[in-house]
Order: sequence, then structure tokens, then C-alpha cells
Amino acid sequence: MASIVHEGDLDLSHLTLPTRLELPEHVGGCLDLSGLISAEGLKLPEHVGGSLDLSGLTSTEGVKLPEHVG
Repeated sequence: MASIVHEGDLDLSHLTLPTRLELPEHVGGCLDLSGLISAEGLKLPEHVGGSLDLSGLTSTEGVKLPEHVG
């Protein structure tokens, strides 16, 4: 099965909850999830080539960070 790849930046800063959010396994650029207030059910990509913004989270409980963040 081929992995899902997004080559550029991915701006999802308008999202507040990760309900039914399916992120690619590889984001080549920055991933902006700064609007999220909860990480419940969030599965982050294994690779983020740029920055990863999770600044809106009030708790990081249960969050598994990517293996690579540029």
C-alpha cells in the first residue's frame, strides 16, 4: 500500500477539533494545526518536513509526535 504524501505546507489552523481528520503520512512542508484545542483522536503524520504548530492545544496527553519534524 502506497503512503499518502502532501508535498507542500498544510494549513489547517481553522480546525478546533480533530474529529474525522485524516492527515497524510508525509507532509513535505509545514503543518499548521494551531487552532486545535483538543488532540483526542489525533494521529499526526510520521514525517513533517517543516514546522509543526500545535500551539492551541491545552493538553498534549495522548499525542504521539512525528518521527521527523524539520
